Amino acid sequence: MSFALTPGQKSWQARVRDFVDARVRPEAHIRERVEDPEHRHPWDWVEELSAWGLRTATVPTSLGGLGFSVLDCCLVGEELGAGDLGLAVIFDQTWKLTPWLTEMTTEAQRALFLPEFLRDPRYLLALGLSEPESGSDNFLPHGRLGDGLQTTAVPVARDGRQGWILNGVKAPISNGGSARMYVIMARAGAEHAETKWLTPFLVPADTPGFAVEFIYDKSGQRLVHNGHLVLKDCWVPEENRIHRRAAIGDERGFPQGAATVLGVARAAYEDAWAHASTRIQGGRPIIEHANVSTLLAEMLIELEAARALVWRAAWAADHPGQGERTLAVASKVFASEAALRIATRALEIHGRFGVFTDRRAEKYVRDAATFLHSEGANGVLKLRVTNALRKSD
Repeated sequence: MSFALTPGQKSWQARVRDFVDARVRPEAHIRERVEDPEHRHPWDWVEELSAWGLRTATVPTSLGGLGFSVLDCCLVGEELGAGDLGLAVIFDQTWKLTPWLTEMTTEAQRALFLPEFLRDPRYLLALGLSEPESGSDNFLPHGRLGDGLQTTAVPVARDGRQGWILNGVKAPISNGGSARMYVIMARAGAEHAETKWLTPFLVPADTPGFAVEFIYDKSGQRLVHNGHLVLKDCWVPEENRIHRRAAIGDERGFPQGAATVLGVARAAYEDAWAHASTRIQGGRPIIEHANVSTLLAEMLIELEAARALVWRAAWAADHPGQGERTLAVASKVFASEAALRIATRALEIHGRFGVFTDRRAEKYVRDAATFLHSEGANGVLKLRVTNALRKSD
C-alpha cells in the first residue's frame, strides 16, 4: 500500500479544502443556531458541490458519475467534516447509498431511478434502518430471529400490479426529511426474519403512505436532518424492491464515515494550534508552555494514527480480500473515539474561551460526541470485531 495520493486525489482534496475554508468554516457554527431545520439545512452548499459532481461522485463513470473509490470519498469527506460534520454526513450518506441505485438494481430499475438522481442537485439519499426500539442491535453478530427492526413488508397486488405494503417507523434517519429517495429495510416474510438479512425497498419521498413526521433537534450534526419516518399502509410496486439480499454493515461505509469525523478532529487540532500560538500567558504564547505543547502533540499523534487506519481500511475496501470488514469497523470505532478525545483537548487549550458559541471549539466536541453512536454504537461494533476474530481462530 502506498500513501502517495494521485494528482487527481490531491486536486479534489485541495479544491474542497479551499471551498470549506472560504465558505463553510466561517459560517457553519452560525448557521447551526438557526431554529427552523429547513432553513438550517445548507442547500446552497449542497447545490454548489453537486454542480461539481460530488453528490453523485460514487456513480461509476460509465453511468455518468465520477467513479470515486472509497479512499477518494475518505479524502473529500475529511475535508467536508473539517468544515461541518453535518454537511459531510449529507454527502456521505448519499455516497454510501448510491450503490443501491447503480449496483444492486436491475438495468430496468437503473433506467427508472438513475437519470433523475443524476439530474436533480437536491436529490439526496437516506437509509431507513434504525427504528425507535431498534438501532445498534441490527449490527449485533448473533442474528437471532425476531431481533432488530420490526418494519414489515407484505405482498399486495393493486390495479393488476404486484407490490408490497410497508408498515413501520424509522428513526432517527440521517437525511430524513431532505432525501428524495429512501432505502427502506423491512422484513418480507418469515423466511427473511433473521436480523442479518433484510429486504430493501426504494421508496421515493412523495410515495403515499410515507411521511416525515418531524425533524429531531440535536446537539451536534445540526446541519443534517435526522427525520422521524412513518410508513402506514405504504404501497410500493414490485419494481421498487431490491432483489439482492442485503447484509447490515458495509466495508465501504465505515471508513467513509470515519473520515468525516476525522475532519472534525483535524479542525479542532488546527484551531487549537492557532489559538495556542497567539494566546499570551506568562509573557509568552501558551504553545511554549509544556502542558499545552504536550496536549497538542498527543492530539497530532492520535490524528495521524486515526487517518492511517482509515486510509488502510479504505484501501482494503477498494482491494477486496484484504480483511476489509474488520478493518472497516475498527476504523470507525478508533476514529470516532480519537476525535472526541482530540476535540476535548482542544476545548481545554482554548480555556474559558472554548465554551463561547462565537468560537468553534465547543462545536467540535458536540459534533464528535454524536458520532460515537452513528452507524452503530461503538460498543456493539467492537463485538463485531471480536466475533470476526473468533471465527478466524
